[in-house]
Amino acid sequence: MAHTDVYYSILLLLLWGLGIEGDIIHLCYMYYGPINDLGYTFTHNMARKELHERLQTEFPEARVISDYVENVAKQNHTAVVDASVAKGCQIIIATSQTFADWAVTAARRHWNVTFAVRAAFLGNSTEPNLIVYGSKPYVAWYRAGIVAGLERQSCVAMLVSMHDLPLIVSSVNAFTMGIQSVLGSAERVHVMDLGTWFDETAERVAAAVFHKALKCDIVAHYTDSFQAMDYASANGQYGISMNN
Repeated sequence: MAHTDVYYSILLLLLWGLGIEGDIIHLCYMYYGPINDLGYTFTHNMARKELHERLQTEFPEARVISDYVENVAKQNHTAVVDASVAKGCQIIIATSQTFADWAVTAARRHWNVTFAVRAAFLGNSTEPNLIVYGSKPYVAWYRAGIVAGLERQSCVAMLVSMHDLPLIVSSVNAFTMGIQSVLGSAERVHVMDLGTWFDETAERVAAAVFHKALKCDIVAHYTDSFQAMDYASANGQYGISMNN
């Protein structure tokens, strides 16, 4: 599992570099979504479980603890971190670009805790206790756009979580450019912003709007549930999915 390998490498480097010793290795994970979304957070939590076993094998003399908090809303970032630090977390892993703006402040407030945040567009951190990691998926979205351009008969639609995140903006732009490389610069993509990563009902309704109102035969989505793809499959549309 890709998430597991990434986190295992990061955490081994941190644990060796920090020289964490003693009876306990305490890791805490922050998830913005529910662990049962069958998508992004679900796979991260599966990775957390496997990682727990790997680290326990790597450090047999220590007791490895891996806690998590799901559905962490933006307004609760500080409270969740403070509670995690209070119970002894040595490393806090924030698994989304959603946490990027908060991460620098958290690292400064808790200098004795190490933070790892998945935020590819945060840039190089100057905080010694903040690690930034993550991929930039616009390359994959550009290639997906080429495929969509080759298959498109009527129109292409894209459902996204939050339009103001650099991660989303770059992905939408890359997807559109991929389509335009096949169909010309006049080609447009219908984009709908949900304002959230996970809302099963809204995602399915959006897919239905693309299908029934806009007559789009290709639906892409950068959200976390499988509902848009389930609807597309049931109604003869092509689907392009990320995060699940």
